[in-house]
Amino acid sequence: MFRRLATKLDSFWYNFAWYDYAKLLNGVPSKLAIAFPLIGYAILFNDYVLADYGFENLTGDVKTYFVLDTDMKLRFAFIGSMLVAFGNALYKLRRPHIMKHGESQIAFNQTAEALFTYGDFLNLHNQIRRSGYDPWTRDGKYYDEEWEAFADDCTWDQIGKGQRRENISVFRQEVAKRSFTEAKNRHSSLVRSVLNETYFRECRGRRVSLLICVSASIIGYTLLLLPSLDLSAVILFHSLL
Repeated sequence: MFRRLATKLDSFWYNFAWYDYAKLLNGVPSKLAIAFPLIGYAILFNDYVLADYGFENLTGDVKTYFVLDTDMKLRFAFIGSMLVAFGNALYKLRRPHIMKHGESQIAFNQTAEALFTYGDFLNLHNQIRRSGYDPWTRDGKYYDEEWEAFADDCTWDQIGKGQRRENISVFRQEVAKRSFTEAKNRHSSLVRSVLNETYFRECRGRRVSLLICVSASIIGYTLLLLPSLDLSAVILFHSLL
């Protein structure tokens, strides 16, 4: 039993990645949640609001709660919004830098293929090969010969006499751009492998921060949902009478 539980925990932790929680932590509700705490103290905890705030217009002159009274509803909403806003702020502060290029593998690949230079790809390749760890995915197990062929094509004069460039900066920029574009097209499988391995690995960094973000957001959304459920139960109960 304990071995099975340990296996499940290991599997969960291995697959625990930032991009799987991007919508939860950085969706529209999370971005808007910061506005509620900012105005909450000035308005929602004003004594006059607490005295008059209620839902009698929905339920009539009857009790408008089963468990949570008006004061508790407001406090739950306030604290829930604070936690959701905290999760969003910590997400933006601690997420892997690479996620700024895309919050999904597809978005990242599209951005990287369009904007990354040969130097960027070289840095990613070096990180994969010199990290001291085995590749995280099958994509990271490409052959060095594949990379060398890609590097040769990126630094080859496609228009001139076919001689190897020792210093690409001395050639015209349009020639270099053509060489790199053609190299990416010719070695598209390798390019995707480098990007997939990089994104998979990088999105599994700082996972303690990710765990805090997810926990805070889930608790926050739960606190925001409870007042609505309580009120909905009251409305449903009285509608059936």
